[in-house]
Amino acid sequence: MSDGVPTTSRGLDDPWWAMAIVSFDGTVRHAGTGLCELLGTPETDLVGQPFDEVVAGGIMPDPDVMDDMIKGRHRTARYRADVELANGRPWVGDVAASIIDDEVHLHLFRGGRPQRISEHQTAPDGSVLLAIDQMRIGIAIVGLDGKAHAVNDAMCELSGYSEEELMSGMDLRDLTHPDDLDDDLQLAIRLSTGELNSYTTEKRLRRPDGETVWIRQEVTVDRDNQGHIAQFIAQIVDITDRKRIEFELAASRAGYVQLIDRMPVGILSSDAKGEIVTANVAAATIAGLDEIPVGFRVDRIIHPDDLPDLAREINEHVEAGLDFHVEFRIMRPDGTCRWIRNDAHPSHDEDGAFTGLTGTWLDVTSIRAAETLLRHQAVEDQLTGLGNRRFLFDSLEQAVKAGEAGGPSPTVLFVDLDGFKAINDSGGHGVGDMVLIEVAVRIRDCISSTDLAARIGGDEFVICCTGESDDGTPWPERLADALIRSIAEPFVVDGRKVSIGASIGIADWHPGQAADDLVRDADQAVYQAKRDGRGCWRHA
Repeated sequence: MSDGVPTTSRGLDDPWWAMAIVSFDGTVRHAGTGLCELLGTPETDLVGQPFDEVVAGGIMPDPDVMDDMIKGRHRTARYRADVELANGRPWVGDVAASIIDDEVHLHLFRGGRPQRISEHQTAPDGSVLLAIDQMRIGIAIVGLDGKAHAVNDAMCELSGYSEEELMSGMDLRDLTHPDDLDDDLQLAIRLSTGELNSYTTEKRLRRPDGETVWIRQEVTVDRDNQGHIAQFIAQIVDITDRKRIEFELAASRAGYVQLIDRMPVGILSSDAKGEIVTANVAAATIAGLDEIPVGFRVDRIIHPDDLPDLAREINEHVEAGLDFHVEFRIMRPDGTCRWIRNDAHPSHDEDGAFTGLTGTWLDVTSIRAAETLLRHQAVEDQLTGLGNRRFLFDSLEQAVKAGEAGGPSPTVLFVDLDGFKAINDSGGHGVGDMVLIEVAVRIRDCISSTDLAARIGGDEFVICCTGESDDGTPWPERLADALIRSIAEPFVVDGRKVSIGASIGIADWHPGQAADDLVRDADQAVYQAKRDGRGCWRHA
């Protein structure tokens, strides 16, 4: 040390403080010169050993205090110790414990409240009472005016200033980066007024070469015998590397979040309770929301008709631990409905307990609509909206199988329009198409809910019946009569009336008969109806 303060070891009879750095499991990581002198043991014999065995039991914070410090409820603790050291010497004093970078820093103050360095800088034999130069962390004892009373080598190396420069009367507050100074001063004021007993902060220091250093600083007060604040004691650790990693991780995460938010696919994660943990912009857009906040429950917007089956399917896959995809509808705030494809991965902890889902949302509403349209086009007559030939024969084959299994026997009505060709020839295909559309409407009005109707040719319609009439009379005959009467009613097309009729052939299914045989028999019966004067029905 400068200013006439030698850097030799201190005397054993009046050490002012001794320091140790201890891991959370109680192992000594570093022993200061003061502690080594107090025990009469070199640091090499202390490092790696249990603190309570090589120093003394009862000096480490008790478990509850230690737990509070580790969890951040309190960063420092001060308490009284009255113990017998490992070398058999009694020791009574105050202990200050603090957590710095996952280590417990212990300061042992002999006899109680630490005295001011300005009053006890040297012992009568010229030894230094505070061996702070042996400490790995930066130490600065600072007066109320911001000027240093003492600094150690680590503080000089960290700040970039020599001991002479730091002790020359410079205000140490000028070392703090201007952007961090206000917050630092506010904490110092709260410490000075007694609102805080100590504080820990992270801030930047500016070195004389222009380099910026990030530090973690813990500041406590040193009081005089009247309890007045005499000076501040600051412990400083260089955390530049850690902050650089934090900034890199934050930048990486920010870039990742931006990338995720630009993706057109919804990306979500939820916890075991089904509450949202993360959701990107696309997921919110799909849901019709400004955002999907943390804690939001997706089941609030799932279509109620889809929710029971969806919940069951998800639970089955979660229990099996399998990735899955499901499709369901969500109800948006504007009342519209969207189809969602959800590809998801269930997560479990090491004990196998379910912890949540991560997955993607894809809006498949347009795909669903296209699929529905394609299905309709495959089985629907494009002009009338009735079934087409494929629909008819697929349905008839199912009805035949049901009849063979003991179900109701199907009956086919083959409807052929009378006089349609003349209307088509005179009025053109446009008028003919309008008549066919109206015929389809009248057929729908006549058939029952269990009947199936199809248009299989220009003016040929086929109906498959499996039901009975309410009064027990044969339904196919009653339906044929109703169709003949309905179709015979005049049609109004382009402001003029046109009339047509219908001849109908009826064929009942018999065991062993195929679907196309049934239609052929009904078609043959139509010819008989036409030979018998048209506008009537005949059985095959």
